[in-house]
Order: sequence, then structure tokens, then C-alpha cells
Amino acid sequence: YEVLSGRLPLDLSGKTLAQAVPLILEKEPAPLGTLDRGLRGDLEVIAAKAMEKDKSRRYQSAIEIAEDLRRSLADAPILARPASTVYQLRKFARRNRALVGGVVTALVLLVAGVVGTSIGLVRAQAREREAKIAAAQASRTVDFLTTILTSANPTVSRGRDLTVKELIDEAAARANAELADQPEVEFRTRLALSRTYLSLNTLDAARGQAERAKALAERLYGTRSVEYSEGLGAVAAAAETREKSEGSVAAAREVLDLRLSLLPADHRLVGLARVAVAKALSNLSKFEEAEAELRPAYEAMRAQNDPGFAFCASMLAELMMRAPKGARLAEAEEFLKPTVEQLRARGPQAEADVATTLLAMGSVYTRQKRHEEAERVLTEVVAIRTRI
Repeated sequence: YEVLSGRLPLDLSGKTLAQAVPLILEKEPAPLGTLDRGLRGDLEVIAAKAMEKDKSRRYQSAIEIAEDLRRSLADAPILARPASTVYQLRKFARRNRALVGGVVTALVLLVAGVVGTSIGLVRAQAREREAKIAAAQASRTVDFLTTILTSANPTVSRGRDLTVKELIDEAAARANAELADQPEVEFRTRLALSRTYLSLNTLDAARGQAERAKALAERLYGTRSVEYSEGLGAVAAAAETREKSEGSVAAAREVLDLRLSLLPADHRLVGLARVAVAKALSNLSKFEEAEAELRPAYEAMRAQNDPGFAFCASMLAELMMRAPKGARLAEAEEFLKPTVEQLRARGPQAEADVATTLLAMGSVYTRQKRHEEAERVLTEVVAIRTRI
């Protein structure tokens, strides 16, 4: 569930064991399909079955999970089935005995059984179609990327050690020929290539791939779509890295405005768009406006335990440290402490983010002349990054 959605099924941060146990026993995680429509269908059902509170309804072994995942990848019917409306209502009734009397329960089950079955059938058919399309696109994407990665084989590269950039250049060249008849796969591939080029600071190539992705999204999904906002965002990111101008701010805001019109305000993509706006504003020393964008992004990402909230926290702390005469250093410290605690609770996979946040904490301590505390946290940063 966490790998697919980027968040834990239940947010237990700040909860004691006594508070957490009832939530785990009674609260149902949000279905994956409500977080990302691309996860509707088989994956949503498999994850839900794996987390069933009734152990008799869960998978009984890892082998059973693997079998359903293989069936899903092969477009074969999976063994798991979504919990029926009747079953869900029975669970609700057991959790809320004081609220749901016997007669009311019977009536609700009767009505929901008739109506829910009809609605559920239609929805299930739609989810199945969407899941098959998504699975086919994912499979084709994996096949394409696999052929690129196998070019690192000495028999293919003829003894040369290929660099990451050479592999990405090859992927970009082959995408032109091999993905021409698979525009949905090409769109996702172009986005990935743009982000990778950007991380390598190859800005012209990043901009070119982003423009291709945007054009594909416009043709496939229209300009009022989340996909188009992703293409637009990739173009804006490439421009912001190079230009650092008012134009960069305007481009980032265009992405944010589009996503706000299509998605809930606390959606991850909205948060990422706010961060992009904040970065563009910070480049122009518009720190108050940048903070105004970062605050809601941080709150939403932290509530969902999204990995992006660590970067938001570091950016916000940096803005606080810019206040004259260290006026906001104490505020920055109080802001970073719970962030570090929440990241530590996520375990080893969050070590890199812990190091980034501790680095900001070390800067706060240094400016406060609390050198022993600064040395302690910065030593931990060195240890984490050395280990990574």
C-alpha cells in the first residue's frame, strides 16, 4: 500500500499505543483508487485483501499474494474479490452496535444489497477496464525500460562502461522509433526522461523531453487534465532551473492553478505544484510569498506522511533562518523537531530525508551558537550520508 500510494494506510503519527490500537482495529484505510485513479481495479483489491482486519479473509501466505499479482500482470482474473456491500455493512454494524440496532441493520442490509449490487457491478466493470488498460501500459513501459537497461551488458556495449547520461540519451533516441504507436507509454517515458535529465543538469535535453510530454498530454487528454498539468509542470521545472525569472513564477503558478481546479487542495500533485511556485519565488528573493505557498503544501504532505514533506520542512526552515538578527531561529527549531521525529518513525527508507532535515537543524544550532548540539546532529548527517 505504501509503495503504491506513497503513504501509510493509517496516519498514527503522534499517537500513543493506546490511541493507535483502536484505530488499527476499527478504521479502514482509504482505498487506493481514491488516492490515485490509476490504482483502481486489481491492485486496489489485492491491497485491501492483504490488509483485511478479519484474518480469515486475508491472504494466507506470500505465495497467494504473488499468485494474484502475477494474474493481474497477465490480465488474468485475480482470486481476490472486493468485499461486498453486505459484508462492509456488517463490519460497520459490529463496530457501531450502539448506533445500529437490529431492525435498522436488517433494513440497511436489505436496501444496500439490492442497490449496492447493481451499482457495484457497473463500477466493477469500469474499474476492470481501467485496470487492464493501466496494466497493459505499465507492462509496455517496463519492457521498453528493460531493453534500455540491458544495453549496459558488456556484449551490447562492446566493453564500454556506459554512463547514466549515455543510457538516457539512448532511451530518448529509441523512444522516437519504438514508442510512436504507444502514445500513453511515450508520455510517461518522456516525463521520466525529462526529470532524469534535469537531475543530471542537462537542461536543454530536459526541456526538450518535457515539451514532447506536454504535447502528447494535450493530444491524448486535453488541456484540462491532470496529465497535461504534469507535462506543463515538467516544462516549468526545466525553465525554472535555467531562467529564475518572473516568467518561471508565472509558469509554476499556471500548473498550480490548473491542478487546484482539477484536484482536492490536499492532493500530492497540488502540494508539489506549490513547492515549485515557492522555489521560483525564492529565486527572486520573494521569501514571504514563498512561505505562504510552502505552508499548506507542508501541512498536507505531513498529514499524508508523503515523502515530499521533508523537503518542504527544510525549505521552510531555510526561509525562517533568513529573518533578520536570528528572530525566527527558535521557530525554525520547533518546526524541525517534529519533522525529524516523524521521519525517523518511517524507518530506514527515510534516512536520506532525516539527514536533510538534520542538516537544517544543524544550521539553526550553529546560528544560535549552540555548537555542541550542532556538532551532534551534523555528525549524524555525515554518518547517514556515508552509509548511504
